[in-house]
Amino acid sequence: MTERLIESIVQNPLRVGAVLLLLTLGIGHRAAFLVQDNSPETFYAVDEGAEKTYRALVRTFESDEIVLVSLVGAKVNAKDLKAVDRLAKSISKIDGIKGVISPADVFRHLEKANDAQIVKRVSSELETISLYRELGLYRKDTPALSVMASIVGRGPEARPAITAALDALSGRFKADGYQLQIVGLTAAHAAIDGETKRATTVFMPLVVLIVGFVGFIIFRSLKAVLAMLIPVSASVIVGAGVLELMGESMNLVTAVMPPLVLAIGFAGAIHLVSHYGNCSIEGGCGVDCVRRTLRDKFAPTAFAFATTAIGFASLSISEVRSVSILGIASATSLIASLFMVTLGTPTMLLLMKPNVHAPEHRHQIMQRLALFSVRHRWPILGLAAVLAVPAVLGMMRIGTSVDGMEILGDHVPAKQSFRQLEAEGVGLYPIDVWIHQPVAKEQVLDVARKTKRLATFLRKLAKGDPKAYPNVTGVVGVHSIVELFNFRLTGGTGIPDDPVPWKMLPDKDIKRAEVALRPFLHEKKGLRISVLTKTTTAEAASAFAEKIRTAVRAEFGDVKVDISGHYMMLIGTPGKLMATLFGSLGLTVGIITLLFIIAFRSLRLGLGGMLVNLIPVGFIISLMGWVGVPADVATVMVGSVAFGLAVDDTFHYLYHRKKSGSIVRAAGIAGQGIVATTFMVASGLAVLALSGFVPVVRFGWLTALAVLAALAVDAMILPALVGKTSELEGR
Repeated sequence: MTERLIESIVQNPLRVGAVLLLLTLGIGHRAAFLVQDNSPETFYAVDEGAEKTYRALVRTFESDEIVLVSLVGAKVNAKDLKAVDRLAKSISKIDGIKGVISPADVFRHLEKANDAQIVKRVSSELETISLYRELGLYRKDTPALSVMASIVGRGPEARPAITAALDALSGRFKADGYQLQIVGLTAAHAAIDGETKRATTVFMPLVVLIVGFVGFIIFRSLKAVLAMLIPVSASVIVGAGVLELMGESMNLVTAVMPPLVLAIGFAGAIHLVSHYGNCSIEGGCGVDCVRRTLRDKFAPTAFAFATTAIGFASLSISEVRSVSILGIASATSLIASLFMVTLGTPTMLLLMKPNVHAPEHRHQIMQRLALFSVRHRWPILGLAAVLAVPAVLGMMRIGTSVDGMEILGDHVPAKQSFRQLEAEGVGLYPIDVWIHQPVAKEQVLDVARKTKRLATFLRKLAKGDPKAYPNVTGVVGVHSIVELFNFRLTGGTGIPDDPVPWKMLPDKDIKRAEVALRPFLHEKKGLRISVLTKTTTAEAASAFAEKIRTAVRAEFGDVKVDISGHYMMLIGTPGKLMATLFGSLGLTVGIITLLFIIAFRSLRLGLGGMLVNLIPVGFIISLMGWVGVPADVATVMVGSVAFGLAVDDTFHYLYHRKKSGSIVRAAGIAGQGIVATTFMVASGLAVLALSGFVPVVRFGWLTALAVLAALAVDAMILPALVGKTSELEGR
């Protein structure tokens, strides 16, 4: 940084502040137009072909997800059946609902029956037709009667709007003594949407309060806190504006960006304010102290922001879109922080002239630890080498998960209800099988027999090896609807052999059957089978998909078979998450190592600085393996982000080591800032642990631990690795 630029800031702080304000307003105002989108595909890693197939499936059969709405406490009696009928009619009127199935559907076929006849007929149908039990429409033990709704959610607000409309029905039925239970991926997506809103409206203010409080404790000056807060907040606003300008939206993963950047930005500003405070204690005036701060701290602070930005930018290689966008948006925000903080904080110090509290004993803590480390170098390095063994073993234990419900906290009703139904034997993870074979009307009964044989095979397959294949709780297709209407219209069970009685049915009954078949049958584009499963592993689901293809071709011949749906699209995500975890970390380490070597013009300092920062990252990743934390849409970021954060303080340390020639003197100069930034960042990240989104909770506490581990490494291992005994003389 040239003396000319330093003097421009020192002599014209108002002008510099005005330029930064205009930049913030020019880009940051776009943040007001940022929309929220937590659609399921936001969190998936699917190729274009799979996504195109899924879209075509939804358009063809006009059916996407399924949601089960239960009247808990309802039994097979006239009062409860009429309540279910009212519920079904209310649900069918909600925008986005494409079809409903319920025990009350039989009412339309018993128009002149009395209550006793209706109850008898419905009881017989519920006991005879397995479809009701497979879909959870009849849960005898709970007890509950339910409505299964098929939805097509178009747009980011569709699923939350449908769930809100379903929730609005609760009060109407609660007055009659029923508890309304809404279960399915739609409800889970709405819960995720709510958590995103909470992240932006609760976490941001909370991070500001906590980080500001920590800053006040450290410096005992409200002006000093404001000198840090204003530029950092501006960089967050700019980052959000850039996100909108990119045409992206806010989701539960990218919502982590504002509080995260706020905490990191504060950490960078602390080094500046801390150095300013040291200068003030030595008797310097405000202008001279700002000038000295810019000369001594601009380079390491700017480098720290750049390396952290690289850590986030490395996430852009991820094939999981939400992770990639978070990386780009966060890196952009941190580049903005580089300018806002390194220029804005000195400007605010000039304008506010805070009285910064910086007692002498704070500088001595890191000095004493550096002395101890250099004097006991080999035992410390030996201990670090021994600890590397369990760290490597822990990394090998890291797994992944395709359990969509796992990302929600246990307190979330959508997750509680989903788990309850799985415990009762009802799985709501659909695997959609699209068989591309045209079906004429006269072929429906023949096709129904084939899909029934296929359904029987898939159930037996899952029961034969429950570890290798998902637990199938239901297989719904053409056969299900044919069996239902055959019993309802003729009293027969199974699929009729003779189509003649069906042809003689009234037109209205034939029309009802055709409407019911619509989600499973398209005359020109084939048929769809929905296999309902419980939570399983990616390996089991993939193996099951191949068995489905083989079984379909055994029944239907050499036809094209597509296996799609949200669950199947999720299967490709785990492998790509693991690739993100280690790929982004490797890229980050490689680039920052090169920058360290260039910056210090020393292979020893560059490699030493990188090696010590791999220790806290290795510690955290191995902890994930030992504790059983899977790689998910948030925890995959831990490695590269933790590394980017860890090198910040290391660079400040080594920068002053190179200037002063002594690791101990460097500890005295940079020590207070390193300790303060560690607790500042850890406090801000710890706030994320309050989220109702499990991956964000894990990311928060894991990254906070990584930052604390980085402090321990900088304090004890870095001096032992790069320091020399000769540096102790004349320290």
